[in-house]
Amino acid sequence: MKEWLKKAYPFIITALVVSAVLGTVKGWYAMATTLMLWSVMIMVVEFSYRQPPKERKLIRTIALIVILLIGTGCIVEYMVPSVSAVEWISSDVDENSIIFVWDDSEPPFTVWVNGQLWLDDYPIGFLSIPAKSGETFSITVQDSAYSPLSFTASMPNSTFSNEIWMLIALFVALALLAIWIPYAAFACAALGGFLMLMIVPDTNYAGYLRITAATLFIVGLGTIYIHGVSR
Repeated sequence: MKEWLKKAYPFIITALVVSAVLGTVKGWYAMATTLMLWSVMIMVVEFSYRQPPKERKLIRTIALIVILLIGTGCIVEYMVPSVSAVEWISSDVDENSIIFVWDDSEPPFTVWVNGQLWLDDYPIGFLSIPAKSGETFSITVQDSAYSPLSFTASMPNSTFSNEIWMLIALFVALALLAIWIPYAAFACAALGGFLMLMIVPDTNYAGYLRITAATLFIVGLGTIYIHGVSR
């Protein structure tokens, strides 16, 4: 067993166990996210160890600031009460439809979809609308007390647009070019980070597409570690 593997296998086993537990309790999306974050952490640590002491301290300071900002944002989001319409109208996505659900305590309801009257004297508190990938619907519901409320939901994209596929093709080309030109690895990592920042926060993309985008960033960092920094 190689020396680095002897040192690393306890951390690898711990990460796999934690990921398996999260996958069982919270779903496989949470497991994949944990593995990706863990991989990024390992790459940042490895990259920092390859730098001079002064730059190493700067990298660790930046990483600490980023972690503190993310943690602060999560705390603020948890503590600030929500006042949006989601508390009254919510939506769920089926295989080929969007299901809107609202408080049905004061029927009947008048329902508008995308500004057009859809239903009048509607007696129940949910509505299923057939939808294609990427379609967006804005629903307005008015109860018997003439109190309207609106909500917008989108069907997640099931595939990337042509522009995104072109960027992914460029990413693959840069990753291959890094075999012969090490500096191409940095461009590959930058492009992977751009794709991740553009796609992962966008809930209009399906979960597996967002995981793919985050994976591209990890692969981009990997090209720096394999082809760029190691030479």
